[in-house]
Amino acid sequence: MHSRIIGYASSARTAHVDGLTAGHHYRVFMDTWNAAGEGKPRIAGTVTPN
Repeated sequence: MHSRIIGYASSARTAHVDGLTAGHHYRVFMDTWNAAGEGKPRIAGTVTPN
């Protein structure tokens, strides 16, 4: 499953993701965009909701 979370400021250090299932592991990737276009995706971290 892929989801997009948009609208966070470039200075944001956290984001809220709805719809995750407790006990499942998720890998979070981050992309950035600017006037030159889209950057390469980077692994921002792995999360496991409680």
